[in-house]
Amino acid sequence: MKYSISLSIILLLFFVSVSEIMFGQNRNPFRPTLKVPDVPTEKSINIPDSSYNERSFANIPLPPLKKDSLYKSDIPFDKAITMLGFEKRVKDKNETFLLKNNTPYLVTRVKLKLIYKTRNDEMIDYREITIDGEILPGTTKQFEKESFDKIKRYYYIKSMPLYDQDNGYPFKVMYELLRYDIAITK
Repeated sequence: MKYSISLSIILLLFFVSVSEIMFGQNRNPFRPTLKVPDVPTEKSINIPDSSYNERSFANIPLPPLKKDSLYKSDIPFDKAITMLGFEKRVKDKNETFLLKNNTPYLVTRVKLKLIYKTRNDEMIDYREITIDGEILPGTTKQFEKESFDKIKRYYYIKSMPLYDQDNGYPFKVMYELLRYDIAITK
């Protein structure tokens, strides 16, 4: 009796899979079917179907792009994000700086190359940093990052003088904009 029940279940599963192959219908509730909207467009892309065993591709149409919807700006890349201020005293473990978004877009991430130099323009160090945070169009925002100066011996040349800065070495900082990400929102 128990062999006949298990044989019945196996046969039922076999007929379901055969009917799926023959008639192209997905009757398995655990494998969703991809519905393709019927929208006429000029361009489309191929996306793999979500079916478990099939290697077919669904032809998904893309909405048409407007000519003015692509990112373009009159602002040169290196002027899109500017550093307005910088602060690091001898005993500070962090560097504080102000970044201004000169673009008409919401900026969500900025990647900078910071170059640290002595008063005589001799390079002390350099590094690339990534700042995650939103900067609204045309606004300035303050950020803080861990300092390159792990032994706390350097201070930014324009920082407010402190009694400890007599024991430190002044530096100036230059930056190069490497990347910025914008968010396109509704």
